[in-house]
Amino acid sequence: MKVLKTSWLVYMIAVAFLLCVFPIRAQETPPEQPPQQPAETTPPSPPQNVVLFSWDGLDRMVVWELLAKQKLPNLAALIREGSLQEIDVVLHVTVTKPGHTTMLTGLDPETTGVFSNSDYRPIPEGYTIFERVQKHFGGKEAIRTFMVTAKIAHVGGRGPDEIGESTKKDKQKSKVAPGADDSPDVEAQGEPFFLTRKNLDVFDSDQREATETGPLCLKYLTQFKEPRFLAFLHFSDPDHSGHKHGRDSQEYRDAAVACDVWLGKVVEWLKQEKLYDKTIIYVTTDHGFDEHASSHSNAPDSWLATNDKDVTHGGMLADVPATILARFGLSVDKLEPGLVGVPLTGPAETAAAESGKGKLSAEEAKTKALEQIKANDKDGDGKLSAEELPSEFARSFSRIDADGDGFVSEDELSKALVRQSKRKRK
Repeated sequence: MKVLKTSWLVYMIAVAFLLCVFPIRAQETPPEQPPQQPAETTPPSPPQNVVLFSWDGLDRMVVWELLAKQKLPNLAALIREGSLQEIDVVLHVTVTKPGHTTMLTGLDPETTGVFSNSDYRPIPEGYTIFERVQKHFGGKEAIRTFMVTAKIAHVGGRGPDEIGESTKKDKQKSKVAPGADDSPDVEAQGEPFFLTRKNLDVFDSDQREATETGPLCLKYLTQFKEPRFLAFLHFSDPDHSGHKHGRDSQEYRDAAVACDVWLGKVVEWLKQEKLYDKTIIYVTTDHGFDEHASSHSNAPDSWLATNDKDVTHGGMLADVPATILARFGLSVDKLEPGLVGVPLTGPAETAAAESGKGKLSAEEAKTKALEQIKANDKDGDGKLSAEELPSEFARSFSRIDADGDGFVSEDELSKALVRQSKRKRK
């Protein structure tokens, strides 16, 4: 009993000591903290290199389908590191020449002069992403730039004196279905990249399949890997297969798989050269394909797959070159002529606000369309013929006339006015 009393006494003394040193306090309100300043967002560091792939004419829904079936493992691996975004073609007809011009400039047809596969001129010097990054970094020796293309006419750079008889030979060599994306036999000024090509380290363009295009891509990557590079690698196989066999065909899907194989080979090369972690890859297309058809007269469904972790949302095709320029460190809002695209990086809300600047609402466009029809409808039939259409839209008649009836309705003109307003979203 005495031992228990002694232990109890020791216990009580210990508790009393602890209470003196660490007194029990009533719950207190935590002291007010100074207001926290929002953390400053540090812009992502520029990549050393950028590779831009174009898988010509590969429709968005077919990409989704093939990814779901695990048929594009290299594209899927890229997406796991970055993202897959929806891209819309909104500024021009959905064909190759204006599509790739927008993809490589971020400008609209009124600025570049490339309206369609048959209505175009050479892109003015200095307007492409290649020339802009050269200027930013201090010249051709500071960043190597090259294009490998698989459509000698539509993603071509020949001048008027180089075409002539060669055009006929190109058409004989081409495996494209007759009538698909044909160019005129005579070109007065030259193809879209005629003025651009002299400013590049290499401009290699011909009518060819992936088995020929792929090795050339690796050749030039090896040749121009230092000190940094911007490469454009164009694969025409999906578009050619779509025209020949149709969007629903197995051949169209096989062409996409062939593109994916070469994406994998480029990634493998970058890793072997210890350049992959310093390189951003963007894969996109110039247009989709009409549903259940072998044409792309109204096929605006593009897409973007990338390992760029800073890409947070989709947009329009002109946003892709704006993103590349911004990632290289250029102030895209200060470029002249000004881009119609905005970078796909940063908060989506900010981009939405930027893209809404100057854009007409549906009601505003409808009102304006009615006014234009009233002012120009000479025969009073409530729609506009090609001759009656205002001059600002004359070159885009086939794009605006969505149903192909030879006239522009109020609804068609309203949509054209909304598209036009998107060009002024700077």
